[in-house]
Amino acid sequence: MVMPDIDDVGKNVFYRNFQQYVELNTDLGKLKHISPVNDMMMVQTLCTILDALLIEHAQALNQLEEEPKKIAYETLFIFACMWGFGGSIGGGQDDEKDQKEFNSFWRSVTKIKFPEAGYAFDYFCDPIKSSWQQWQNQVVPYGVKEDMTFTKIYVGTLHTTRLRYLLDCHVVRCKPVLFIGNSGTGKTAVIKDYLASTKAEKVAHRTISFNSFTTSYSLQKSIETMVEKKSGKTYGSATNKVLIYFIDDMNMPFVDHYGTQSPISLLNYIVDYGSIFNREQLEERKFLQDLLFLGALNPKAGSFIIDSRLQRHFSTFTMFTPDGLTIKYIYGQILLGHFTGFQDSSFDKVTEQIIEGTIFIFNKILRDVRFSPSARKFFYQFNLRDLSKISEGIMQSQGANYRGAGGKVYRLWAHECKRVIEDRLISQEDIT
Repeated sequence: MVMPDIDDVGKNVFYRNFQQYVELNTDLGKLKHISPVNDMMMVQTLCTILDALLIEHAQALNQLEEEPKKIAYETLFIFACMWGFGGSIGGGQDDEKDQKEFNSFWRSVTKIKFPEAGYAFDYFCDPIKSSWQQWQNQVVPYGVKEDMTFTKIYVGTLHTTRLRYLLDCHVVRCKPVLFIGNSGTGKTAVIKDYLASTKAEKVAHRTISFNSFTTSYSLQKSIETMVEKKSGKTYGSATNKVLIYFIDDMNMPFVDHYGTQSPISLLNYIVDYGSIFNREQLEERKFLQDLLFLGALNPKAGSFIIDSRLQRHFSTFTMFTPDGLTIKYIYGQILLGHFTGFQDSSFDKVTEQIIEGTIFIFNKILRDVRFSPSARKFFYQFNLRDLSKISEGIMQSQGANYRGAGGKVYRLWAHECKRVIEDRLISQEDIT
């Protein structure tokens, strides 16, 4: 692993910044996080991001004079510290409120001020200009691809763009990452899209989905299928690739009588000691190299959290529920791309109205206590996947049947809403 080259100017700046922003900043301990984290975990995340930034900008930093270099180093530290300690905030009833509270706090303590617009999270550091640049300018526009199934459609947003960058920083430093968020927030989609964009000659990856039947034995077999014998008792990638295992629904394995989950315990052992034992011949120990784990979990399902002995190895980031504008952008781009093939400009207005109507219904359901889960209505679980199902149903339409008759699309939309939402309601009172 390549270590960043830090000169004396950088060391002095980082020592001072660590004391100012971490050691003496007692308010950091008052932050509410989506999952239990400790100070050392957040410091390790800070250092991982900072190392990756120093490697990325090493050439540019070496060309700066001393004073501009000090500002550049502090800008990098503020960015890394912001995500190290603020990347896992959340867990309240209102994601927007959690972000606003951290935004106000972080703006008040930083020496190099952020632009007034938006949140501090909305900006990344440019060490050359010693200024903050908007993540929004880095979002890749959605492009329509022929013959792509709905489940493989991916629309980049502000939040997913910055999380992809943080993923890249951690892959460079071989540090495990854990995304935590409610169902339908895009945890799996972001990681899978990132893995699909990696270079095949440098990275090999596999997705392992945990469930209540997953055992340590089945997990070990899945891991062993990707590793090859390198020499002696050492196993890994014969071509020195990074072997990335994406563990989806990490907190879903069955919790035994002693409060442990065997797959989680095995993962913890592998990360701690870098080895496993042959199940048929226990005296044979295999030492593993080149492995990196990425994870995702829903804090409202399964065991809710995972063993802290394993989570301490991961950098934890919150996947917030998208706000109304983001939802409108995502599904607006998807439907607009579909209706573009109809060669009828009137569908631009139809798309906007359908999205507005769907979001209105979705928000009304979320805010009405009648649609909250209960012992009798335990399946009243409404999330962004329901919006995806409605959009997927609309995208089954073909231009030959709707061209010049945009009104028929409204009927299709109403049918999909009834199919996805109304068919799950159990009483006439809820339906009306």
